[in-house]
Amino acid sequence: MIPFLARWQSLMPIALALLIAAAFFWQRQIIDHLRGKITVAETRADALEGHARAQNEAVAHWQQAAQLAAARIRETQLAAAQTSMDTQARAQATLTMEVPSDCGEAAGWAIDRAADLTYAWSHP
Repeated sequence: MIPFLARWQSLMPIALALLIAAAFFWQRQIIDHLRGKITVAETRADALEGHARAQNEAVAHWQQAAQLAAARIRETQLAAAQTSMDTQARAQATLTMEVPSDCGEAAGWAIDRAADLTYAWSHP
C-alpha cells in the first residue's frame, strides 16, 4: 500500500489546488448571486422610496387643502352669523316701526319696507 500512496502523494498538491479552486469558484458564484439579489433589493427600495415620497407630497397637499377648507368654513360661519345678526336687527327694526293706521298708507309703507328688505338682502 505504500507504493500506492507514494504514487498518489505526488498528485496531492494538484488535487488540493483543484479542490481550493473549486471552492473559490463556488464561493464566487454565491457572491455573484447575492450581488444580483442586492441589486434587485436596492432597485425595489428606490422604487418604494419614490412611492413614499409621492405619498408624502400627496398627504402634504391634502393637509394644506384641508387647512384652506377649514379657514373657508370659519369665514363662512362668521359671515353667516353676521348675516343672521343683521337680518334679526332688520326684522326687529321692521317689527318695531310704527305702521300708519290708514290702509292706503299702510300698504305703501309695507311696499317700501319690502323694497328695503329686498335691497338689503341682495346687497349685504
